[in-house]
Amino acid sequence: MGHSYGQSGPTASTWGSTSRIRMIPNCAKSTTGEAHTEFLVLLGYKDQQWNTLEKIPVRNGPKGLVLFELMESFDRVLVVRLVSALNPCQLVLLAEDLEAAVLFHSVAIVLLRQNVDTRNMMVALVLSKDLSWELSRLKSRGYDSHTDSSLEVTMCEGDRLLLRFNGNITSKGKK
Repeated sequence: MGHSYGQSGPTASTWGSTSRIRMIPNCAKSTTGEAHTEFLVLLGYKDQQWNTLEKIPVRNGPKGLVLFELMESFDRVLVVRLVSALNPCQLVLLAEDLEAAVLFHSVAIVLLRQNVDTRNMMVALVLSKDLSWELSRLKSRGYDSHTDSSLEVTMCEGDRLLLRFNGNITSKGKK
């Protein structure tokens, strides 16, 4: 990750040959009311690589949706709205970086004890963005709401989390 997506020439190697990407310009209004041109670019993932699909027309639809028709199957597709043109190599790097970033999640480890039977404990791995909601949901299920969580931990899908406990396990809460 950490690639630079600056502008340069519009040719690059995709599908095994040098090709020119076809950007479909659309006029859009920004929040300040200024009109600017944006480009819709379609990328497809097939045979373990991202490629620009410059021969497939992409149109704006209602409510921010985009419309396109595929005549072949792809493992994944990605439509990118750009304010300025990027060459196909830069678009492929962007797609790879986006794909990698989606796999990582910030999580928190929470140790909770049950209000009714304080000998019952639960360890929960919770997405950091859902921490408040998840703690209130667990509180409604009878777990102590005065529990602190760990600092954020970044995990990738498929990662295993191994925890080892020794001795008396307690949570910060009412005793």
